[in-house]
Amino acid sequence: MEKVVRAEKAKTVLLMELAHRTKNNLAMLSAMMRLQAKLPGVSTSEALTEMSERVRIMAQVYDHLTIRADRKVVDARTYLMEICQHLTASISGMSPVAVKADADELYIHSEQAVPMAIVVNELVTNSLKYAFPEGQAGLIQVTLRANEEVVLSVTDNGVGMRSDVADGVGARVVSLLAQQLGGTITRENLEAGCRVTLRMPKSHV
Repeated sequence: MEKVVRAEKAKTVLLMELAHRTKNNLAMLSAMMRLQAKLPGVSTSEALTEMSERVRIMAQVYDHLTIRADRKVVDARTYLMEICQHLTASISGMSPVAVKADADELYIHSEQAVPMAIVVNELVTNSLKYAFPEGQAGLIQVTLRANEEVVLSVTDNGVGMRSDVADGVGARVVSLLAQQLGGTITRENLEAGCRVTLRMPKSHV
């Protein structure tokens, strides 16, 4: 009977956590959709395609959930590697740009994994769209370092950032998610290309 009671309590906690996480993820999606709706000049097809990719990434996190000390955690290295592999496959045969990932071992809470993954998707997608015009070949490097803090960077060797171009939905989404993670975003032009870096506190799991 004691085992049954403990199992029922665990199931109740799990369902409550799932409901809370689902609610937060839906709120995140709603905020991103509002940002998308405010952007002029974007076709409905393009907007829906971008949103469907964000939903896919949210769903993908559940494939990487692990229970550790009664908390749900995600293997961030494996998760980000998989996202980069998917992005590479999505442009295979259409773009001469390579997407590579190099990540330290890092376990993070499930509520941090989704925004971090969407940040990677937005930054890599942005580089694919703007950094390599006219079929230019190039490299996009995703790097995750976990020491005293977590440092996630996306670097490309494309044409660099233009200061006279207004931020699009992707940049606003990245800023929104960086705030949610308690982190900061920095952008810098390099000798060849640019780098966008997310710095966030390292949580204990």
